[in-house]
Amino acid sequence: MKLISFLVPAYNSEAYLDRCLLSLVGFGEDVEIIVVDDGSKDSTGEIADRYALEHSNVQVIHQENGGHGAGINAGLKVATGLYFKVIDSDDWVDQESCAKLLELIKSFLKEEKVPDLILTEFVFECLADNTQYTMQYRKYFPMGRHFTWNEMKAMGPSKVLMMHALVYKRSILKECELNLPHHRFYEDNLYVYQPLFYVKSLYYFPVPLYRYLVGRGGQSVEKHTMAKRYMMQLDNMRELVKSYQYKQLKSLDKKHYKQMSHLLSNYSFLTLFFISQDYVKQKWKDYKAY
Repeated sequence: MKLISFLVPAYNSEAYLDRCLLSLVGFGEDVEIIVVDDGSKDSTGEIADRYALEHSNVQVIHQENGGHGAGINAGLKVATGLYFKVIDSDDWVDQESCAKLLELIKSFLKEEKVPDLILTEFVFECLADNTQYTMQYRKYFPMGRHFTWNEMKAMGPSKVLMMHALVYKRSILKECELNLPHHRFYEDNLYVYQPLFYVKSLYYFPVPLYRYLVGRGGQSVEKHTMAKRYMMQLDNMRELVKSYQYKQLKSLDKKHYKQMSHLLSNYSFLTLFFISQDYVKQKWKDYKAY
């Protein structure tokens, strides 16, 4: 059995795809690596195909451009691993941390106690000043052991779970029938939130598994880019709110319900914050022009 299916959605990624895949291929048959070439116009597809020829644990899907969400959907359909992890093509994994994670999953199987969700830390790799910042959740989750929603602490209004920290059990993603929208940015909030309804058991493994590159030109997370795409953020927010009816959420254990409600509030706060920044600036420009 493959322990983890690593999905790499890739669009015009020729400049950095090598680094991403090199960080993954060395784990052999414990993992499968699924690269989804999302209609790239550069040599991304050829690079991915080369890795598939050289490494038996790599497979490639070529598809018409559908966006990041479409890439995740395509990869999830063919994935066979016990767990599922998305790695964006300009990011990479810390190999030492990944080796430790694989050993941890083997211990879960030996104990016959496999959590629905593994949470790890991740590192912001800042291009502008070559600095690093590690995102941790140690204040909120018990470390190094299995736990449930009842043992979690609520996060502050500016703190949310991010895709980079999550390793979902693949069966959870199947159970929630995850189907992300095509041609839309910031759908990662849907990926994080919607499966949580089905998560009963968790494990926080405090290693810096994911290396998240920030500061690259054209990234969707740049502030001015996020502001321009505020309608996509609103669309995602609407889908988050509609994910579950009130009666469904109330059917959960009290702490599970509270945590999901709290996360939804935090996502709403951050979405409105970015939108309002752009809105206020534009209104001020309109006023001065008048």
